[in-house]
Amino acid sequence: MNQEDKLREAIRNIVHEELCARGKAYRKARMAAGEKSSAYLSGRAVKVCKGQIKGAGGKKKKSYKSKKKK
Repeated sequence: MNQEDKLREAIRNIVHEELCARGKAYRKARMAAGEKSSAYLSGRAVKVCKGQIKGAGGKKKKSYKSKKKK
């Protein structure tokens, strides 16, 4: 594996992220309600993860990032 391949792999790992659990639940609930999978639906799921809109449970949380305990 040359340096260029290593760099591409590192970039691919950074760019590809999974939705948080609340975002996945939101997406699943919307699709169960009849909404088709689309970039707009995925974008709203990301907003749920960020805490910008309410999730499937109807609650709005500040952020998807967990707080570290000291």
